[in-house]
Amino acid sequence: SEATQELLEDLQRSSRSAHVKETQRWARSVQQEVFGASAAELGSGFGRSVRAVEEVMDRYGPWQDYECQAIKADLVAIEWNGTGRVRLQDFYAAAMQGNHLFSENKDYLREIGALDESEPSRPSVLIPNFLLSPANCLGGTRLYSVCCLSECEGLYRPLEEHLGAPEAPPERILAIVGRLASSSVAAPRALPADLRSRLQDIAEHHGGLVPLHGRLFAQW
Repeated sequence: SEATQELLEDLQRSSRSAHVKETQRWARSVQQEVFGASAAELGSGFGRSVRAVEEVMDRYGPWQDYECQAIKADLVAIEWNGTGRVRLQDFYAAAMQGNHLFSENKDYLREIGALDESEPSRPSVLIPNFLLSPANCLGGTRLYSVCCLSECEGLYRPLEEHLGAPEAPPERILAIVGRLASSSVAAPRALPADLRSRLQDIAEHHGGLVPLHGRLFAQW
């Protein structure tokens, strides 16, 4: 339909050039799936077109997240000492070696909250903050922008359920986080000493408790 084709063209323009063909195939498969439903279920041809557009919009974010996972894998490959960070010099070295996605300048990384300068002589890029930043959004269409999905939200939920409070001692947080798995880390696990130390520093900064929804914990 014309409406579906218009949305598909928007997605193609916003998608990274290397994946345009995959985007085309995926969107057409969704359209065919919807158009294959019975007329009684979807009504008129216009009804099927509306349903196809809605399905593409609803499914596109989770579907395209494989691109974000590829970026994450590249960053994890050069991660520093299991800290969830990449030294800035390694970040730019990857760009020099051909990874054009890692070319943001230092001021921009600072602006989007992806630059950790807690050690001025050894600045680093926070992997989750960089992944969730506007730098990795596919660009805006007339409908919406598509950005990387936040894995942190899935980790926050069990943390909040276990703690039942907006802040907690670092020891309790470490015990819970050590039992949480993610797409790249198995559980149970022992957190690196550097991460344990950083969490302790956050607690000391806030009178012995770590605010779960504060900036420092989000960076941690």
